[in-house]
Amino acid sequence: MKIQLLASRDVPESLQVLVAAMEDKPDYARRAARLCVAMKDKLDNNTRNNFALAIRRLAPNDPIVLRLTGSVLSKAVPGWHFGCLDDTARNQAYQKALSALITPDTLVLDVGAGCGVLSLFAAKAGAKHVYAVEIEPLVAAAAREIVKLNGYKDRITVIEKDITQVKLGEEIPKRCDLVVQDIIWPNPFSRDIHNLLAHCKEHLLTPDAIFCPESLALIGVLSDADPQIAWPDYGDYYGFDLSPMTILASRTPSYSRQSEPAALVTDNFIIAKYDLREPALIVDRNWDMQVPIISAGKIHHMLNWLEFTFPDGTRLQNGPAEASVRNLSVARIFDPVSVKPGQVVTLRHEQEKGAVETTILA
Repeated sequence: MKIQLLASRDVPESLQVLVAAMEDKPDYARRAARLCVAMKDKLDNNTRNNFALAIRRLAPNDPIVLRLTGSVLSKAVPGWHFGCLDDTARNQAYQKALSALITPDTLVLDVGAGCGVLSLFAAKAGAKHVYAVEIEPLVAAAAREIVKLNGYKDRITVIEKDITQVKLGEEIPKRCDLVVQDIIWPNPFSRDIHNLLAHCKEHLLTPDAIFCPESLALIGVLSDADPQIAWPDYGDYYGFDLSPMTILASRTPSYSRQSEPAALVTDNFIIAKYDLREPALIVDRNWDMQVPIISAGKIHHMLNWLEFTFPDGTRLQNGPAEASVRNLSVARIFDPVSVKPGQVVTLRHEQEKGAVETTILA
């Protein structure tokens, strides 16, 4: 059987001699994929990504080709793009909210549009026009193809730019009435969200524009020791002390979302709430809060997650019992505190450089 070969336009000029030498090999696509991986740091981003895509199209069902080229494409298309597509609760919440908020006159700005699924929801809900802004060329190209494939080419415009570089009167002719985004990953400070929304509000949105979502809250709960919340500890490993490995281990614990944690000592509480309609520069600050204890035990961990609120009342969160692709953060209390029902503990939250750390005050 004749081997299908890459077109010369798909092969970087610097690699054409090497690729040509592979043409009589039965594992041509795999060899090209290995070459792409080997040379990925010597090629510019667009050239590298287009080369990897061309190899994938050559052998779309070859697991080795997919794995090798996947290691290249993952730099341009992080896994959370696909996590969002697989997150049923997330997609249903956005679709429900957009369907309730959009009218035939609504101009929509989709910030960090990815493949354009939220733009499709908005267009299907009846928006007059949607401007989908996506900075990553590979993803923006996929979004354009998806928009065309689904018959919305006349009502969705994909703009391949950083949102801060988009100009009113150029890429976007009029100020938009609604902004939709899901670039908060995995915390309220991700990707400078507040500054990006402040820029949109000043330059690209009408004064009474709808924000979708309009607010987010950081939710917490305190837990006793729980096998579902497993921090690395190799001090007793099959009868051996491997504790020097503990300090090298990832500080992100594993967590199973199969059920609610069994050892909670408090109810859920709001650590902080952010109004996305009034985005402001996030500054470093400290604050204390008191939390009632509902069960006896020792405080070993604090779990925290996000809750989005939409203008129509729709809520979306990634709490412990929710099926979500968003990370659930777990903070370890290194000096566990014994507590009993009716007691109140004081927590100190320190917000610094895009993160909130919590300690228990004695």
